[in-house]
Amino acid sequence: MSISRVDSNRTHCYWVRVVRGYKVHSASFSDKKCGGRGRAHELAKRYEARLIKALPPAQMGRHTRGSVKLMVDNRGGVYVLAKYSHNYTIYRKQASLKLYGYNRAWDLCTNWLKQREQ
Repeated sequence: MSISRVDSNRTHCYWVRVVRGYKVHSASFSDKKCGGRGRAHELAKRYEARLIKALPPAQMGRHTRGSVKLMVDNRGGVYVLAKYSHNYTIYRKQASLKLYGYNRAWDLCTNWLKQREQ
């Protein structure tokens, strides 16, 4: 959900974008066609509110419930990574296999994830 102002050489408008899944709903509200900058902004806000009301709620993404997986970094380090998202923020916890060993690293990340999900 966003309303952006576009001011370039020949274009002066408000641009509305609402994303649901893989679909982007967008529209522009030209200052000239809407009768001024203030009126264009007002119409853009109304359009955005109408879209939000009509469309299903936004999904949190693929890490909604959290995930734990084995990862390799670009220096050859191997670690367990846990991800959890809440209120559009992704939290991460990682544990090194070199430092903790596989079982302990996996347990650290899964326990952290269980605490986050409560």
